[in-house]
Amino acid sequence: MPPVRVLGEAVVVLAERRRETVELLPERHGHGILELRAAHLEDVVELLPYASYYLTGFLNERPLARVREDLAALGLARVEGMSEPEDHLAFLLEIMAGLAAGRFGAEEGAQRRFFDRHLAPWAPRLFADLEQAKAARFYRAVGGLGRVFLDVEAEAFRMET
Repeated sequence: MPPVRVLGEAVVVLAERRRETVELLPERHGHGILELRAAHLEDVVELLPYASYYLTGFLNERPLARVREDLAALGLARVEGMSEPEDHLAFLLEIMAGLAAGRFGAEEGAQRRFFDRHLAPWAPRLFADLEQAKAARFYRAVGGLGRVFLDVEAEAFRMET
């Protein structure tokens, strides 16, 4: 099946899970914003989305130092007051988005190097773990979408060579 079709199907599944979650809210939690947050907290999975943790078993280890080195080389720095370390999956994906959009003025190949160095070694495992989360129907769909997205990215980078 073409990767784009698989990615599209993963987006559809995620949209269905979101709709199911929203439809269940009034029944399970009433109608307020605090109830919405409570519903999501019930669906949270105990996974630590940090490169350091997935690669070493500990937080704030060498993978975080490597991310910081590469950010410095790109002329980027952590925003003051940011509570999460830079090896958090969301942060790394945001950097990838900036590289893809050309927002950082990085040299040719920087996006692939960043992906190969900071996402490919561990993020597919995190998304696979998320897909297996038993009590987190919504986040299983997030895991499926993330896994497929990373597969498409990796394939696109292979096609460049």
